[in-house]
Amino acid sequence: MGLFKKVNDWRLKELEKTEATLQRVEKEKERIDEERKKNAIVADERRKENEIIKLDKYNIREKLISENFCIDKVKKIEKYVLFIDDINKKFTVSNKKTYKIYNFCDLLDFELNEDGNSIVKGKTASTVAGGLMFGPIGAIAGASGRKKVDNECTYMAIRLLLNDLDNPELNIELIKQKTPKELGTYKKKRKEAQSATALLTYIQNNA
Repeated sequence: MGLFKKVNDWRLKELEKTEATLQRVEKEKERIDEERKKNAIVADERRKENEIIKLDKYNIREKLISENFCIDKVKKIEKYVLFIDDINKKFTVSNKKTYKIYNFCDLLDFELNEDGNSIVKGKTASTVAGGLMFGPIGAIAGASGRKKVDNECTYMAIRLLLNDLDNPELNIELIKQKTPKELGTYKKKRKEAQSATALLTYIQNNA
């Protein structure tokens, strides 16, 4: 009986050791996965930064810096690049060739529109119907949007309303043709748009 108990005790201890080992292995796997995610995020940020640098053939960065524009944030939006100077409360949206510096308060409003529906709105746009605020383009997109199926996107754009007599509005189109929402293309454009509108919201809130 004593021998049987010793054997059971030994088996129990071995089992506990095995469980402890498995727990350590599981924690190590979680740590490695978390480390890989962090590295992937860093690599993605570096890739985007390098992409922006390659696009800046006209040395927009240097020109901005020469005008005492402190580049605190850079965001690529399709064929445009958004530069933000958080210190001086200024921003510019460059089309890679030209740019114009605005104060934060010059961003009167903005909207992310998908097939005529306002996905994200600025302060003023929140009180205006999506199609009306977005003008003829939004109205047309809205009309087509009512006929399309929910798993497709035919039009996506970000519209900025600016306090600028020469260029009172800027329309950045991300999707202009039928694109299934399950495709990586749509997901990438949607993520890019949401990231951009988050920065535009920051500009409005800090004007």
